Amino acid sequence: MARVVSPWPVLGSVLLAGATATALTVGVTDNGPAGPITPRAALEAYFWAATRGDGDASWDLLCADEQRSQGPRDQYLRTMADLRSASDEDRFQMRISGLTVADPSAGGETVARLLYSSADGSAFYEWVLVTWERDGFRVCTVL
Repeated sequence: MARVVSPWPVLGSVLLAGATATALTVGVTDNGPAGPITPRAALEAYFWAATRGDGDASWDLLCADEQRSQGPRDQYLRTMADLRSASDEDRFQMRISGLTVADPSAGGETVARLLYSSADGSAFYEWVLVTWERDGFRVCTVL
């Protein structure tokens, strides 16, 4: 079995790959473009950026608490650059298998259930918190 490489910093245990291109829902404000306006759009945008190795875009889609836990931005960018070089054998496919509004009174805080599967048929689930912050939804922590 292939060695599993440590994943995107927000997820911690697998390397993700294979996100498909999706149309993102983005709001526009008087101050210019805003972040994703749905939890699903935030997750899709984050994983699409991360699988492309776009550290800048994926960093911008992390919530402030998650950014602080990752350390300096340039350290995160180096980590993302290293992940780009992982072999396809070490990658898992991710898909969103469910979204649940955790607390409607908390500004749309949402728990996402993610399914990861690999070429060898192994699979597991993980839950991620998506929260409204600044001008759009941001990907936060693994629950």
